[in-house]
Amino acid sequence: MHIALPPPTATAAPPPDSAAGTPPPALYVRSVHPFAALNPATDLTFVAGVEIRILQQHVAEGPDWMRGEYEQAVGMVPVAYVSAVYSK
Repeated sequence: MHIALPPPTATAAPPPDSAAGTPPPALYVRSVHPFAALNPATDLTFVAGVEIRILQQHVAEGPDWMRGEYEQAVGMVPVAYVSAVYSK
């Protein structure tokens, strides 16, 4: 027995918002303690009370680290030194 399927339709599902040109909201944390980079090639140095833009929350280094940007520098940020993640 052969069942004929209807031809595919020409209309596609609308793309998700991020694919339509609307970027996801930026994520930030506020430092609660100063941190001096353990490894200046990979870690971010910052003082207490500054806003750090989070580029990646889940990193290979484990759950105690995030990748962030502060004053045009990018590096690893220890979770224990910052407040909870928020968006703007």
